[in-house]
Amino acid sequence: LFIELYHHYQSVFNFDTHSLSIAPFLQQPTIFQHSQLLQTVIINNIKTTQWHTLHINEGIASFAQERIFLDEQVRFSSDIAIYNELSTLQVVQGSLSFNRLLQAFRYVLNKQKILRTSLLFNNDNSSLKQCITDIHKTFTITMNQTFENDNQLRDIIYQTTIDPNLFDLSTGHV
Repeated sequence: LFIELYHHYQSVFNFDTHSLSIAPFLQQPTIFQHSQLLQTVIINNIKTTQWHTLHINEGIASFAQERIFLDEQVRFSSDIAIYNELSTLQVVQGSLSFNRLLQAFRYVLNKQKILRTSLLFNNDNSSLKQCITDIHKTFTITMNQTFENDNQLRDIIYQTTIDPNLFDLSTGHV
């Protein structure tokens, strides 16, 4: 309950824990003492620290990214699809707009930068870097696979699952 009160103070008086921590409120438990603490926030015009994006689109790869990249290079052939995971959905009733589906995919790719991150190995200094691509701007859906029965559909799904070209860390293709 007390933490809720502290968070309420933060939202109403617009300060963060760096400006005024919860400790003084615990040491001075009365409402009058709280009002004196909050008065310092008002008088000193203390505001919440604003965080701004740095708009950095490339940097060194994380340890986890390096591990995945090295694991793929050392243990597996490029002909094997290691990271493909396929989920299929079927429209049972009604229809699905191709353009709306494409728009939804582009929106998700735009919003989730992790889906547009590629890993590039620099041979000159033997380092692995990650880059956020703009693939969402040119993303398209190809409709070149049609089927007439369930067996053909299962075959298409299987071929998609084992295709090693669908997941490519070096191009950010997922």
